[in-house]
Amino acid sequence: MNRTIPPIPSQPLSRGSILTHVILVLLVMSLLILTWFGVIYYRRDNLHRFEQNAQAFYLAEAGVQKAQWLLAGNGGKTKNWRGSETFDPISVDFPGRCTITVLDAGAFVQVKSTGQIGSRQRSVSARLGQIFQKPPAAITCQEPPDIRPEVEITGGQWQTALPEWDFTQVSRAIAHMRNLLANPNLADVQIGHSVFYTDVDPPPFEAGSVIYILGDLHLSSGGGPGWFDTPLTFIASNILVDGTLEIRDDIQLIARHQLTIAERATLPGAQLYSSETIICRNWSRISGQVLSTGQITLLDEAQITGNSLLYIEAPQHAGKITLADRSRVDGSIIYHGYAEPGQTQVEIGTYAHLRGFIYATGHLWTRGTIEGYLITHSLTASEGRIDATQAPVEPITLFGYHPTAPLGIVQWEALRPFW
Repeated sequence: MNRTIPPIPSQPLSRGSILTHVILVLLVMSLLILTWFGVIYYRRDNLHRFEQNAQAFYLAEAGVQKAQWLLAGNGGKTKNWRGSETFDPISVDFPGRCTITVLDAGAFVQVKSTGQIGSRQRSVSARLGQIFQKPPAAITCQEPPDIRPEVEITGGQWQTALPEWDFTQVSRAIAHMRNLLANPNLADVQIGHSVFYTDVDPPPFEAGSVIYILGDLHLSSGGGPGWFDTPLTFIASNILVDGTLEIRDDIQLIARHQLTIAERATLPGAQLYSSETIICRNWSRISGQVLSTGQITLLDEAQITGNSLLYIEAPQHAGKITLADRSRVDGSIIYHGYAEPGQTQVEIGTYAHLRGFIYATGHLWTRGTIEGYLITHSLTASEGRIDATQAPVEPITLFGYHPTAPLGIVQWEALRPFW
């Protein structure tokens, strides 16, 4: 006997239950819409900040070009102009402001440019020199040169008087450093004993401070990060930088007697000065300015890179610049001053390498490789190679040496993060 089970009648949802479901759906949709609007607003705000950051950055870059234009003798300024100037507004459609500050930086000129759009600011810094005006021959010599037959020369020779250069900028820089050496009261901090700093225990001074040390200074690596980046000026009797230390920001080291950069120390953007002797040895790397009134010696595999300058000013006694062993210089070597008869003022060793140029008011003796130009009073080339065709396209040297040479950027950096 079959039994039929009657279907269970469905119960309709109550009106209150339907309303609850509708409210939940509307709530979820509202949250999604609010989240979507929040993302759109966040992205729009980020895009606006990005646009202002980029415009301020480009404006700061334009300020460097404006400074170059002014220092070239335009806008009522000359190459001797130093100070600040603000340009505001740039235009009706581009309501930005740019402030440029021009200061001496040793043999070069430092330009800091700050662009501002709305509340956003970006700053860049550039170090300016002048582009080297290449002579018509690889060798320019005032006296008849002594060149052995085995020397390879590409670019020819030219016998004429030395061109007159203006050394006012670099001479002023050396005079300033000598004044700091002679007057401890000009320093921000005075220390009456020798000091030793490492990357673990870095110098505890504010950026831009001048520290006068009556003894010696030793900067080295100590097992820490391997670097520090506070821009400082140190003045001491003798200075040694060694280890694997990297001093990332501009540093100024002024020594009364001997300044030594050794081992694998790295100094980008450095300004070095010694009244007597500067020695760079081992595998040290320096970019910037190496100035002295005595002697500069490069040993082992030391490298001077990046449009750097080696300069000796010797008005009363003979100094000397020596590139020995496998040392290398990318930049310019300048000897200006007294030349002792029968002595060599600039010497390039057998395995040494120069890519740039040499200007010497004394005697130059080369046995190494020179990819660039020689401008000298007298010359002895006993072996090696001199090739002007391999010179840098636009080597940059000290500021103000030539009345009409165009300006060039030696070093450039953004002072603040781009984003």
